[in-house]
Amino acid sequence: MNTETSRQWLLQTMKLPRFTSLQLSNCGDGCSHSYAQPMHSDPRFYKYLWWVFWENSPLDGAPFLRDEYSLNTFTAMSLANQLSADKLPHWIYNQQHPRFDPGVTPFDRHHPRWRNTVFAPALSQDPDPEWCGYR
Repeated sequence: MNTETSRQWLLQTMKLPRFTSLQLSNCGDGCSHSYAQPMHSDPRFYKYLWWVFWENSPLDGAPFLRDEYSLNTFTAMSLANQLSADKLPHWIYNQQHPRFDPGVTPFDRHHPRWRNTVFAPALSQDPDPEWCGYR
């Protein structure tokens, strides 16, 4: 899926982050809801961008899910864990990007399926901090 197609799928298949909906969820026990795709078992195959929506998020609605508000895996998981510990409700979203690492990942950049796809760097070249093997 190219980046724009992936974003459109994300917006069509989950609940948009809305402050009013988060408040109405009335779960003061640190509950969360995930609209995230499951992570692939091999962290070398995909990079994930994350959004953790909570009461102090900068904005809500579809604009919140723009790249400029995304978090790397380490930061998102740290924030979600802290919100749970503080018993603050939050919603989690993610977007999956294939990594380009010939001989390691199975993706053929020249195949029509990957046209217009922005590939993430190989795991070994990803500067983000590690979280359980993922970057």
